[in-house]
Amino acid sequence: EGRELASIAQRLSWPVIVLKGGVTAISGVGPTVPVGDIDVLVPPERVADTVQVLATAGFGEPTRDLDHHHALSPSTDRLAVEVHWTTHDDGRTLEADVWTRTKEIAAAQPLRSLSELDQVVHLVEHAVDTHRERTPAYIVNAEALIEKANQRPDRARCVVVLRLAQQQ
Repeated sequence: EGRELASIAQRLSWPVIVLKGGVTAISGVGPTVPVGDIDVLVPPERVADTVQVLATAGFGEPTRDLDHHHALSPSTDRLAVEVHWTTHDDGRTLEADVWTRTKEIAAAQPLRSLSELDQVVHLVEHAVDTHRERTPAYIVNAEALIEKANQRPDRARCVVVLRLAQQQ
């Protein structure tokens, strides 16, 4: 699915950002936890267009809308795809500067990922707010991102966010 998503993203005129475990699965950089779906983030005004493009490409039929994403029910041979317009599960608007900090996923250009800090914040927020049962897997991914950011100024902030999440 990663290569096909990259191919689709090349034809679009808006950014497609892969979220959570999909980043490590698509880029081949571990550790990887089992991925049950692929979450992508697009500008809010492009959600409907993205859902339609993915449905036309055979990724499934649009199903439910939540406060923060639309989902496609997968065909039998595909993973489910969720098209997000924010990383906040309560539907709050995404901070504008998050878009400027995204990075290309080298193995799947032009797909992008959040910055390490934004990815850690998203993983922790999502684990605490929505999937407490999955928190250990999200923490593994968050720790890997913090290790990757070892020489970056954001590392201290990542560690603080992770420690706060572990206390909850």
